[in-house]
Amino acid sequence: MKKIFKLLVIICVVIVSAVPFSTFAKETDATDIEQETTALKGDNLETTTPDNQTEIKDESPLTEDKAAENKAKETTSKTESSTKETNFQTSSETESDEKETSEPILMAGDGSETNLIPDANLRATINTKLGKPADYFPTEADLGNLGGSLDLRNTTYTTLDGLQYLKKVIALQAVGITAPDGDLSYIAQMSSLVYLQINTSSFKRTAGLEGLTSLSNFQWTNNGQADSGSGSGNEMGDSFDPRTAYDFSFVPNNTALKYLEIEGVYSVDPKYSFLSDLPNLEHLNITISNMNDVSSLAKLDKLTYLNVNSNYISDISPLKNHSIYNNISASNQVVVLPGKDVYAGDSLTIDKPIKPDSSAMEYTLPANPVTTIAGDTIVMSNVINDCIVNYRLYNYETGENDISTPGVMMDFKSTELTAGEFSGQIIQPINVKAPAVDAAPVTVKYVDESGTKLADDTVLNGKVDETYTTTAKTIENYQLKETPANQTGTFTSEPQTVTYVYTLNDGAPVTVNYLDENGQNIAPSDTLIGKIGIAYQTSKKTIDGYKLTKTPTNASGVFGVDAQTVTYEYEKETNIDPINPVDPVDPVDPTDPANPINPISPADPVKPSDPTNPLNPTSDSGVVKATEKTNLPHTGDTTNHSMGLTLGSLFLVSGVILLRRK
Repeated sequence: MKKIFKLLVIICVVIVSAVPFSTFAKETDATDIEQETTALKGDNLETTTPDNQTEIKDESPLTEDKAAENKAKETTSKTESSTKETNFQTSSETESDEKETSEPILMAGDGSETNLIPDANLRATINTKLGKPADYFPTEADLGNLGGSLDLRNTTYTTLDGLQYLKKVIALQAVGITAPDGDLSYIAQMSSLVYLQINTSSFKRTAGLEGLTSLSNFQWTNNGQADSGSGSGNEMGDSFDPRTAYDFSFVPNNTALKYLEIEGVYSVDPKYSFLSDLPNLEHLNITISNMNDVSSLAKLDKLTYLNVNSNYISDISPLKNHSIYNNISASNQVVVLPGKDVYAGDSLTIDKPIKPDSSAMEYTLPANPVTTIAGDTIVMSNVINDCIVNYRLYNYETGENDISTPGVMMDFKSTELTAGEFSGQIIQPINVKAPAVDAAPVTVKYVDESGTKLADDTVLNGKVDETYTTTAKTIENYQLKETPANQTGTFTSEPQTVTYVYTLNDGAPVTVNYLDENGQNIAPSDTLIGKIGIAYQTSKKTIDGYKLTKTPTNASGVFGVDAQTVTYEYEKETNIDPINPVDPVDPVDPTDPANPINPISPADPVKPSDPTNPLNPTSDSGVVKATEKTNLPHTGDTTNHSMGLTLGSLFLVSGVILLRRK
């Protein structure tokens, strides 16, 4: 019985020991799978043993055989995991290095999966440079590692696609090739390019090269041509065969540019203004082009070589103070002057066109017409049709000498330059017209809007078919209203009139003020507007409580250039309280007297009687003789009836007066 019990215990121990070992084995296998998956994904993870596994292992009472077997499996698992991790890290480091050395670079191979260079001719040229078979498909890594220079010559390419992957190529020569104009942008993406020569190729524009910024040497010569120009006899520009005008404004993007050559092409800017933005330029060659101004070169202090042969330059004086001046190569210039009309038999005088002008400038003058130098001018005498030669100038748009230019030609050459040359031909185009016929006059009038004359007429005289030009006059206080349609025109056999119409300028305003004795406004001011010279009229205002004390002398006048002020002066009125009149007292009606006294008729006067016994004056015997006495009436000595009559009359008059007042 005891033996059976011991056997059961041993079996239980074995079973219990087997369970954690199986669990550990499963977890280890899962860990291996996870590590393999992580390695494929590129995650650089370290292999670790789960903590719970360690705990289980420590707690399990394994036998020595089982423990050894388990340890062996664990060691194998770690070794495999470490190997996978090492392989992944190596792959990652290699891939990282490749990414750093290219922008970007594909894994090495034949590139057949991706054709980076579609054109077979271009691919063959690059494969030769790579040392690969012609049918090899270069990878981006191949192209990115290709350095040095690349020559493309005398080949037609359907596209230049693929050149943009040549990140280490420093020099590109494209000579005699044909390719789409738009593909120049692929060249601009060659980021290490410092030398670029494009010669006698099909490109008719420079668009796409704007991305170039590192060039130190740029040559653009004889491109866009269909054929070479040729000439004979009196044709000018025999060596001129440019066929296209290009935009070179992108060139200054390359600030380190030292060498520039433009030949056999025209510039859309004949002044070549962009050259002033190339301060490091040392070598400049612009030949067989349309350059007509060297001003842009004046500040290129590092310039040591200059060749501008076969252009249209007439003035090199802007370079007079430059160190390159005496070494300039500027031969075979063609200077075409503005055309002139000359009546048959007349003379033509022109200014000397070549600068700088000095005794060192030599002219070879024609004998027909007789041509002489007179100070700063050239005089051609007795110009007739027989003197004129039909020169033919080069036309870059057609590539032919098909610009017919009848005129007179003369040569020039400067002997001032010690080691250089400045020479060429001058062409003066001339149109010889029939002998002049006096034309009818052109009368120029200056009037206002009503037709009133404002200034004296101007009379112009000339020859039939000559051009006349009139100008407006400045007239005080007036401005031009309209310019006549025939301001300029041609003299004819019929009289002509040109009329300039003017209108008055606006006058300055007239301000009317209404002030009291203290200078204060007592009514709103008025403002009058009108044309200069037009009359104005102001008027006073009726203002309550004020009376006008002064009327201005300029109450009327005319509008002028300067502002005017008209002032009406007022003062307050004095208020006097009226005295109310006393109503008159009703007069008393007179009453008839009760007993009127009838006037008494005077009594008959007593006649004096002679005295019976007159008294004799006193005699000498002592009798006093009475003397006659006469008494005069005194004031107020009247009879009673006279006084009453007077009083009655007074009462009567007073009554009448009182009655009238009522």
